[in-house]
Amino acid sequence: MLGHRGDALALPQAAWAVAAWSPLRVALSNQLRAELERFWPGPIGLFKDLDSPISLAFLARYPSPRDARTLGVKRLEAFLSRQRYSGHKPVSELLAKLRSAPEGCAGETEMTARRAVVLGLVRRSRRWSRRSATIPSSSGPRPDLAATQRMLGAAVTPQGGPQAPAQRA
Repeated sequence: MLGHRGDALALPQAAWAVAAWSPLRVALSNQLRAELERFWPGPIGLFKDLDSPISLAFLARYPSPRDARTLGVKRLEAFLSRQRYSGHKPVSELLAKLRSAPEGCAGETEMTARRAVVLGLVRRSRRWSRRSATIPSSSGPRPDLAATQRMLGAAVTPQGGPQAPAQRA
């Protein structure tokens, strides 16, 4: 139950914050994709979404082809197990997809720089994910809707936005 009027007003604001952060999430994902396309396209499409937790964990551990050089079935299997990966693709298929991707032609200095960029984008994406996870969802059933309506003295839609009070005759 909500403690005071400020809590009730925070619900629509939280929905706004999620909407405001969506372009940031998309921009980070697009930057990460563009960076990987330049020097290591293997991880693109390896998992469902490039900005999914499993994909970000993979890129944090293997941010460049040099880091994934010794990655085999057993190591990938252990990594996926630690990450509690419940995907539908077998480990051998994931590894084959990673290995069959075009190879980049970055030299050692460029590889080091691009690796650092990937790690920075992964950190930012993970930070965004943690922050957005703490914001209440603006959709779905809300057990506090009735309390919110009472506190505001007006109707509040299930989507979280205030609704104009009904006109009295």
